[in-house]
Amino acid sequence: MSAASKQDQSEPKESAGAAEHASFAAAFGRTLERFRWVEDPSREELAEELAESGARELYEAMGGLVLTPLSGPGGMLHSYWKMHLALGLVKQHELERGRPFDWIVLSRTDLIWVANHPPLSLMDAKAVWIPHTGRKHDSDGLDGLCDWHAAVPRGLAEVYFGRWLMLVQGVAPATPLHNPHVFLRNVLRVSGAPVGRFPAVAGLESCSHWSCFASWTRKDASNWRWSGERRWAGHRLRAWRSWQWHVGYNQVEVLGSG
Repeated sequence: MSAASKQDQSEPKESAGAAEHASFAAAFGRTLERFRWVEDPSREELAEELAESGARELYEAMGGLVLTPLSGPGGMLHSYWKMHLALGLVKQHELERGRPFDWIVLSRTDLIWVANHPPLSLMDAKAVWIPHTGRKHDSDGLDGLCDWHAAVPRGLAEVYFGRWLMLVQGVAPATPLHNPHVFLRNVLRVSGAPVGRFPAVAGLESCSHWSCFASWTRKDASNWRWSGERRWAGHRLRAWRSWQWHVGYNQVEVLGSG
């Protein structure tokens, strides 16, 4: 049995998740069609899945944060595994309703938004649309792309949500000391998926009430993870009294009038 088919047929360990389900239902109401709460696979289970292709040692030799928690503190492999499961829920719902979605949006639940998301109608359905934060890890260059949020056309969903399967199958485009942002850039690039950009009008919430990789970043009493993040998000709206989204070539911009 191939690693891919083994993963598709394996059943993750279930947990109750009643409180989390209730929170999602309260937030999304009747639009919530599917919810699944699963426990993270153990380090041993992750290692077994990745070993079957024979590429795990190569990935480990590359270093970086992509293989956490196998390579150190973190949970990126858990994130990629859950993206794979989420796409499975999408496919199940598409079969039941008899037609595919046009777009699939991935978004971290700890993002604070200062403006509405740009309309999907403005976005080219041939590109994966990613907010541009202006941070080093989101440079459109060698430092990678932001992996906090993405609007993904259905035709490119297998690429964006397929990072776990690429690792399991031994075909992931690994590079030395790569981090999740570089890994995302590499995956989209080798898959030929164009990238569209729009100003990031959201920032991460402080993780002072739970454990996260960036707990040390909290510097003030606000709910924002980085000091000044709210101000930066506001600046991306150009601080105009009125504003609207405008589409350009693979870029959605904010236009406003004084």
